[in-house]
Amino acid sequence: MVFSLKTGDNPDVTVRIRRKFNRDSHLWHWRYVAAPEPDIHCPTIVRKVIDSVGASSNLMEFVKNLGLRMDYEYITQGELFIKGKIKIFLNRISYTEKPGNYDKNFLKPVTNDSYLVEASIAVPDNQEYSSAAKNLRDFCDQLLPLCNLKKVNYWQSTVQ
Repeated sequence: MVFSLKTGDNPDVTVRIRRKFNRDSHLWHWRYVAAPEPDIHCPTIVRKVIDSVGASSNLMEFVKNLGLRMDYEYITQGELFIKGKIKIFLNRISYTEKPGNYDKNFLKPVTNDSYLVEASIAVPDNQEYSSAAKNLRDFCDQLLPLCNLKKVNYWQSTVQ
């Protein structure tokens, strides 16, 4: 689930909250993802991330009391691969027709023939990230032509 706090500033504060697909799980993984760093010379997108784990049987009430509102919800099912410091997630993405209802009758795939491939490296806050970004780019280049790592230019206007 992706929640945001509307602050009036752009971008809003975004928090991603996830758990195992098992409905009985009370462990939740919280992730704050900051806006991309404006480094046009870096071959990858760089973002500051803060991870936390919490346990709650009534998380939605707590989240609402914080002022967060759900933007969207999606379900990932896939595999995690690790090569050195690089984490590669290979997932299929689904959504539910009724938010909060995860019955298989309500789950619909976003696409039937595609996977989402996500590759990342965690770097400490005070460490230079350019060498890690180059290593990640070199690894992703090995996946061509099956996967093509594209850096999205967030600072370029898409309106023509």
